[in-house]
Amino acid sequence: MEEKENTLRRIEAKNLPWFYRLILKVPGTDFLEGAGGIFWGILIPIFLMGEFFLSLYLILAFSFPVNVILTSIIPAVSFALFVKISLKRFINWWNATLGSQASNGKLKRL
Repeated sequence: MEEKENTLRRIEAKNLPWFYRLILKVPGTDFLEGAGGIFWGILIPIFLMGEFFLSLYLILAFSFPVNVILTSIIPAVSFALFVKISLKRFINWWNATLGSQASNGKLKRL
């Protein structure tokens, strides 16, 4: 019984907890998943600078309750997108690295 708990398995989306399945359903990240270094090296810094200036504009252009809500929506949505991309990359890495070894139920030691 204890042996089965210690074996590595492939990660399937249907076996994940509900929170991770909900994150994987966030739309709009298909074009960013394969970007790799371009994503983290070019797109993220440009997005963060743009988000900074957009937040400044939203804080100054609208009155108190609206500007706080609008300014807090941008980081929340971007965080959800980044978490989804990171989660999908981790699942792909896990299945590619350990998936063939985990499907046999045995993991080779180095």
